[in-house]
Amino acid sequence: MALEWWGQRVAVLTLAHPDPQSACAALTPTDPTRAPEPPANQEPARGVAARLQAYAAGHPDDFRDLPLAFDHLTPFQQSVLLACRQIPYGQTVRYAQLAAKLGTPSAARAVGNALARNPLPILIPCHRVIGAGNKLGGFSAPGGLATKRHLLAIEARWAPGRRFSLQ
Repeated sequence: MALEWWGQRVAVLTLAHPDPQSACAALTPTDPTRAPEPPANQEPARGVAARLQAYAAGHPDDFRDLPLAFDHLTPFQQSVLLACRQIPYGQTVRYAQLAAKLGTPSAARAVGNALARNPLPILIPCHRVIGAGNKLGGFSAPGGLATKRHLLAIEARWAPGRRFSLQ
């Protein structure tokens, strides 16, 4: 995994790379007009990195307290990401449900397109959004659907009574 910061906010997270060099090389600016701004105090970055490592090891975390930078996205993309951020750990919703929650019930495909451009996977848990009929839908991180399955499996261990039977 690799993180890009804009001041005190996390702007980009890339994951599922074979080594640190590949993860850093995969960081693509979400706003080409803006350069990364490492936080003046490195402790927040270290804290987020430690939390992500713990998450990957199976320790529950919803990351909702982290300051994130996605204000450069369109208002629709922002609304999708904010709604997605509210999906509880260990639960899933369908693209159509998320669209309906936003007041645009016919926009499931647009929701999927916005999530495909999510610059902060895991921190904004787009892996928790699935298609109709419990189909996984898509996942744009390296590893694609295998990575999405893995993230859902991590969370399923800590979601009492929740069973995932995804295709």
